[in-house]
Amino acid sequence: MLQPRVPIPKVKRIVDQDLIDRIRESGSCQIFGCNEHPLHVHHIKSKGSGGDDVSENLVRVCWKHHAKIHSGNIARDVLRKLALKRIQEEAA
Repeated sequence: MLQPRVPIPKVKRIVDQDLIDRIRESGSCQIFGCNEHPLHVHHIKSKGSGGDDVSENLVRVCWKHHAKIHSGNIARDVLRKLALKRIQEEAA
C-alpha cells in the first residue's frame, strides 16, 4: 500500500533580497566590456553548497555570461576577483 504524500516545505533560498537587488541595479555586467541586459546576480559558491547572500559571494553578470558561468566557461577565481573589485569600487 502506498503511503500518503507529505509535502516538503521549500526552503527560502535568497535570504537578503535587498542586497541582491542593490547589486543588480548598481551597474552593468561585471565582465569587462559587456553592456548586455538583463542583469543577474550569480552566487559564486551556490546556496546549495553552503554559499551565503554576502557581497563577497555575489557577482553581477548579464544573461549571456551567467549561462557561460553555469556551463563552466568562466572560472570561480575570476568571479571572486570581480566580486572584490566591485566591493572596492562601491567603497570608493
